[in-house]
Amino acid sequence: MNKNLLIRPFEVDDLEDIENMKKKYFETNVKLPSRQEMLEVARSSPDNFLVAEYLGRVVGCIFADPSLGHQISLVVVEEEFRRKGIATKLLGRLEEVLISKVISQILTNPYEKIAMEFFEKNGYKKHAIGLMKKYLYRT
Repeated sequence: MNKNLLIRPFEVDDLEDIENMKKKYFETNVKLPSRQEMLEVARSSPDNFLVAEYLGRVVGCIFADPSLGHQISLVVVEEEFRRKGIATKLLGRLEEVLISKVISQILTNPYEKIAMEFFEKNGYKKHAIGLMKKYLYRT
């Protein structure tokens, strides 16, 4: 799978696939980025919105909103592609991007236990009620 997996910036043609994943995997009461927010970040900070593509199919994405201090507000991977390291690759690439922008910390607000475990496994610590933080490098 690794040689056929591409992590790349979001493209407008990816929007419907991502919207479908949001509907499929998240409850309606979960605050997720809107279409407009995703398009705005794609336009202003394209490296903050990455997709995982496998053999031409969008199978996951990660989104960090610069207007919220680069807070990660969406990570999703299609169910049949989970547990293959895709979310970890997306997160790693996003962290590389943020380090290159001299961002020193990143926040997330995971809604589910499995998401909290994923972020903890990747070095995030509980920071405040519902929030998790990771320092990308020490200043």
